[in-house]
Amino acid sequence: MELLHLQYFSEVAHWKSFTRASQSLHISQPSISKAIRALEERWGVQLFHRQGKTIALTDAGEVILPKVEEFLDQYYRLEADIVSPELRRQGKIVLGVAPMVGTIYLPELLRDFAAAYPYLAIELVERPTAVVEELLENGAVHCGFCIVPTINGDHETLLLPREEVHAFLHKEHPLAANEALTIEDLATTKLITFTNETTLYRNIIRNFQAREMRPQVAIQGYEWSLLAAFADAHVGVTLLPEPLGRFVPQLYPNLVSRPLIDTDLSWRAALVWQEKRYAGTVVELFVEFFRMHQGLDTAASAAHKK
Repeated sequence: MELLHLQYFSEVAHWKSFTRASQSLHISQPSISKAIRALEERWGVQLFHRQGKTIALTDAGEVILPKVEEFLDQYYRLEADIVSPELRRQGKIVLGVAPMVGTIYLPELLRDFAAAYPYLAIELVERPTAVVEELLENGAVHCGFCIVPTINGDHETLLLPREEVHAFLHKEHPLAANEALTIEDLATTKLITFTNETTLYRNIIRNFQAREMRPQVAIQGYEWSLLAAFADAHVGVTLLPEPLGRFVPQLYPNLVSRPLIDTDLSWRAALVWQEKRYAGTVVELFVEFFRMHQGLDTAASAAHKK
């Protein structure tokens, strides 16, 4: 029996699918099936019920799985203790990043992280929150910077401060004469929004629906700077987190920002990761660095565990 066989068994049980376990581990499905058969022959029990594409643990599998996972957890922690701290600071960390989070939060954070750990490469994968969560589940990224609320609650979370959402519009737009805008004001003009799968878009729709109103969505896009460009071209009004106000005037000096009132429309980012999968790795290193960089104490962050 090999350690890999136990890892394959745990992964198949987690995904309830040989195919998804294969994708997560980057191992061929026949290799995983062969490993499971080897365990079943060695232990003299059947581990999974197989019904077409659906699988489930047998009674024996239910008993064995917790013991296997406990063994693997102890092994990973032992391995982490043996590997020197210097070696753990080398390699690569892959970060999933939702729209706007990178612009607002990552430049200074990753500048300082790269200075502290120059031998650790950083790769960014920019996708909407829902996609970042899926990549996190599949093991394609180590950590994700997502917009909350997230869809999957089965991960660790460190919350960043909640930000207001402001309206950005051309200074000659009729609504620019108002010091602040309401949802009712926004219903009178065309909106330039992020795509449907983004958290901010869903929050906008929720606020309109609460008033039994429908927004006039003219254009949807993925890049905040492109949405601002359409607002600058008098297409309509775009809604963005207030911190982007530091960057918008540099690109589009004709745009002005107006706060929203009588609405709970806001925006909040968080760092999410799977602690069990990455215990003792560079992910722990990055999470701790992020916590200290943002001034987040351990007790406060623990309260935000999913």
